[in-house]
Amino acid sequence: MQLTFDSVSELAQALRRAADAHGQYEARTGHPDPDWPSWYARYLEREQAGREPAGRDGATVPVAVVASRAEAELIVGMLRNNDVAAAVSADDAGGQEPQLQAQGVRVLVAPSDEAPARRLLAAADDTPAQAGRPSAVQRWMSSLLGSRRTDRQP
Repeated sequence: MQLTFDSVSELAQALRRAADAHGQYEARTGHPDPDWPSWYARYLEREQAGREPAGRDGATVPVAVVASRAEAELIVGMLRNNDVAAAVSADDAGGQEPQLQAQGVRVLVAPSDEAPARRLLAAADDTPAQAGRPSAVQRWMSSLLGSRRTDRQP
């Protein structure tokens, strides 16, 4: 599709709208987008085509940023077990270069799944173990690993 603008002013206004939407997108993802020119181009194309210029197709939002891919995969597993589609996003060469995870590993969900995912994460992190009772995370890990004892201290 060829993009056309009637004036420099119209192009500037369109770029401002794209910049505002992109700022919201980066706030949702929690990190800068190095490919912002492509994002802007897709936004402007969708806008001129009369489609919702909400952002990238398959947009996602981060619901957790954790220190390791393993922890992120456990969270994704918990979300998927509760019918919430989730994915891991890490800048670590597909797990081959874990030292590149310095900015954390993100757990991503569709915007429509954000609220249920956050509720599940909050429930899993409800309270620490009290008086020998395992926390929700410890109970879930025990069921995952098949262990009956979750109150062991390191």
